[in-house]
Amino acid sequence: MRIYSKRYGLALPTIEGFEIPPVDSLNSLSGFIEKIAASMPKNKLQVDNNDVLFYSGTVLHIRCLATLHNFRTMLLHDTKLGFHTTGDVELQCDKVSLTLQDFLEINQMIMTIENSVDERSYVSLHSKDDSWKMKSKYLLNMEFTKDKLNLYWGKPPSSTQRKFVALDCHELKEHFGQYTIIHHNLPPAIDLLMRSSSDFENEEEEE
Repeated sequence: MRIYSKRYGLALPTIEGFEIPPVDSLNSLSGFIEKIAASMPKNKLQVDNNDVLFYSGTVLHIRCLATLHNFRTMLLHDTKLGFHTTGDVELQCDKVSLTLQDFLEINQMIMTIENSVDERSYVSLHSKDDSWKMKSKYLLNMEFTKDKLNLYWGKPPSSTQRKFVALDCHELKEHFGQYTIIHHNLPPAIDLLMRSSSDFENEEEEE
């Protein structure tokens, strides 16, 4: 939000964050509700009729937040309508249209076109702080359309390179979110690796 507001000259709202428990097989429904109730900053968060809840999470999370703090309006996102509210406050927001460069800038990522030793061109991503860089050399193209990052992959020839691609796919999901990325042309072997485990070999292989 800070990066986006600065990039487009918008006022930044007051932001407060706190950790809430996950929804998983280790939490019973009653246990989850107890944990989320205990984690809420009840004494700090003052909600009135003009406040709007925007939370991209599970229905259970949203119901708990709305019930505990008496939110009466929720901000939703629709692919056709964009951002709009439902509840006491009626609000229709302008649709945000991002380019690929906008999307990468907001996520603090840099895209470069590089050449492998066999003179193939491929797309590489790395974070602005250099804490992460893609390991594989088989991302052929990248497009950002309809709020989705579309990644077009080539076929890696070796098992090590397939593991690098699978590792990159997991890392990209961590950086950009599971529902923002669409992979194209992934070989079945890589798809199987992604489904079975996130622990891959990290050894580089020069070809």
